[in-house]
Amino acid sequence: MTNFRILKKRNIISLVGTSCCLLLLFIFPGKLDNARAETSSYIHDSLITVRVLTAGDAMAHLPQTNTAWNADSGFYTYHDVFKWVAPVVKQYDLRIINFETTLAGLPYKGYPQFSAPDNYARDLHDAGFNFFVLANNHAVDRYTKGINRTIDVLNTLAISHTGIFKTQAARDSAYPVILNLKGITFAILNCTYGTNGIKPTSPALVNMIDKEEIKEDIQKARKSNPDLIMMVVHWGDEYRNYPNTFQKNMAAFFIEQGVDVIVGHHPHVLQPVEWRESTFEGKEKNVLIIWSLGNFYSNQRARYKNGGMFVNFDVVKNRYTHNTQIKNVTFYPFWVWKKSKPLQYSIMPCELSDSVSECYNLSSTDKMMFTTFTNDSRSHLSKNGVVKEIFFYDKQ
Repeated sequence: MTNFRILKKRNIISLVGTSCCLLLLFIFPGKLDNARAETSSYIHDSLITVRVLTAGDAMAHLPQTNTAWNADSGFYTYHDVFKWVAPVVKQYDLRIINFETTLAGLPYKGYPQFSAPDNYARDLHDAGFNFFVLANNHAVDRYTKGINRTIDVLNTLAISHTGIFKTQAARDSAYPVILNLKGITFAILNCTYGTNGIKPTSPALVNMIDKEEIKEDIQKARKSNPDLIMMVVHWGDEYRNYPNTFQKNMAAFFIEQGVDVIVGHHPHVLQPVEWRESTFEGKEKNVLIIWSLGNFYSNQRARYKNGGMFVNFDVVKNRYTHNTQIKNVTFYPFWVWKKSKPLQYSIMPCELSDSVSECYNLSSTDKMMFTTFTNDSRSHLSKNGVVKEIFFYDKQ
């Protein structure tokens, strides 16, 4: 009875208050606009947004390395390859790429045991990528020396990275990666299904898909109270346009552990993007799954393999309630052009297909390949309606 009286009194007070507000707005209608403006300002000021870009496989096939050599300067340079997509990348705060090669030094090698020039990493960084994931099937291509030297070079270039480690102690101190950007805390994990049968020699380590270890890593990450947990994983069947059973089972496992975003690499072709409904610790949420981003830069030329996409999203946090959401999921497709004589590459945004075709005087065959990749990508990604294509240059 007491609770009912309190509720009744509150309702009367609420009704009187509402009536007074309506009367004031009737007498002073100009106050309404001011109130709306103040409310809008309050809502805007309460939100923090970090924009995230994810990119696919940065390969280092030998033709890519050979064409990067600049005889005039005496250095390897990749800036021209990335010049069309670099302005897009730099619009985001966190820009993640799968660096699928080693920096093991000379002699430089392509498939099957990669070693790329140090300037490859430098120029990717210059193009805007500020976080490299390294746990992939080529991580141990040049054995422990390759692991150690890759880490040393990336550290020298001040490029943030994860996935491979010189020692267990180094892993314990630096993994999972905890980043605080603008007041939003990210926990980033990275692992691979395998390393092509080449095992790192102790004490070097590569993060593998190991459920018990991953579970422990996520529990460790939770001690930092992250707003978002992201798993970047090397998985799936090469050249398959849809996720396989292993991917689906592992995604379900990651979601059970409370992961918020799953980013996939390795198939070298685009796979769909989807939301997965989940309940974790009694709270309902949607998990974003990016099954495969395709190739960012490679020498692969067959249909579906000769390009890739960025998938981008905003992480939005209310600084007062601490509620965090993933919003504005978009994709940005691009095709990798290769010219034979003289050897030349360029990563060309699909939104610029006509203008870059004219700029580089693309052959009719190249134009057809570009158009095919563009149409394939748009058709494949639009099927479930989760992501929309963005057009960067149209906004300039």
